[in-house]
Amino acid sequence: MNSCLIKNAVIVSEKSEAPDSYIFISNGQIENIGSVHDGGFANAKESADEIFDAEGLYASAGFIDSHCHGARGADFSDADLHGLIKMCEQKVSEGVTTFLPTTLTLSSSDLKKILATAREYAALPENEKFCRVTSVHLEGPFINPKMLGAQNPAFVRKCDASEIEQLREIFPVGKITFAPEIDESGGNFVEAMVKSGVTPSAGHTAATYEEFKFQYDKGLRCITHFCNQVSPLHHRQIGVMGAGLLHDDVYIELIADRIHVSDMMLKLIFAKKDLSHIVLITDAMRASGMPDGAYTLGGLDVKVENGAARLASNGALAGSVLRINDAVRNVRNVAGITLPQAVACASSNVAASLGLKDAGTLEVGGRADIAIFDSDVKIKRTYVGGILKFKA
Repeated sequence: MNSCLIKNAVIVSEKSEAPDSYIFISNGQIENIGSVHDGGFANAKESADEIFDAEGLYASAGFIDSHCHGARGADFSDADLHGLIKMCEQKVSEGVTTFLPTTLTLSSSDLKKILATAREYAALPENEKFCRVTSVHLEGPFINPKMLGAQNPAFVRKCDASEIEQLREIFPVGKITFAPEIDESGGNFVEAMVKSGVTPSAGHTAATYEEFKFQYDKGLRCITHFCNQVSPLHHRQIGVMGAGLLHDDVYIELIADRIHVSDMMLKLIFAKKDLSHIVLITDAMRASGMPDGAYTLGGLDVKVENGAARLASNGALAGSVLRINDAVRNVRNVAGITLPQAVACASSNVAASLGLKDAGTLEVGGRADIAIFDSDVKIKRTYVGGILKFKA
């Protein structure tokens, strides 16, 4: 069941009264999904070690945040294991089961230290981990210096596939944000990324439509934080924004905090874009889950006020403090779509954009990565590989 919502789910329960449907978890996998009125339910109840009666709640595949820099005072670029653990603990409270911690535009030596931290986290015993971290997202350093946003210009450089290969020897890279127009390899960079299983994504870019299309023909199929730090739509040059709307098979990231993208733009995007290619992200920085105040991002001073993170120097948006379950609720409420459609934007769509085969779906035989939430998308429980990692 691809990103299907199950109303009144039971996650293995001892209760005598059961709702209409259940999910049976066994050995970290989904062993059965069905109605309480079929024969499998009685067997599931008898075999269950633990019961959760989710009457009135929804169950879906666990959410995937493929673009997030930090949370709870920590930033992935700190290269600190304990900080990454805190970030992952926050993520499961958002219903996230698969997480791509995201770097910034930094030196090669710093990036190596950061990826080594991800490797440390992946090697921890299961009881010391929260969500899954199987790869990372590199946002930069191959970006356009004219489209920095909150990135540090000191470390911007030209596309170099060999640098990515060196990083992949330390820990898998699932996604890389780059500016198509600064690539001097004739498209070889994108081809190398696609061949190695890395999803290339256009971002922090001033590319013309023609420059985007050149890389599209080489395999580019994703745009980073659509509308933000990408070339805008114009009636004589449609730019990267136009490319994202024109090509149905291009995945677009959206920061649906109602700050980075206005409500009317969200409505327009969801009205015109193929829904299966919209990907919700947080692009959260270390202030996510923290009070307003002074923070840093990539060594730059950031002020967070009324839920908006901005560079202290020029007021430019500097990531967000968004939680992915809040993004799901926002697009459901603002864009006029159904809850299952909104959930897909944070689960199955993300998995498809990254080529993940073991995430984003609820299906028998699949990993038991499950988020349980109410009609307001407030997370009640998160299971990662069948293990309860969060409960409200």
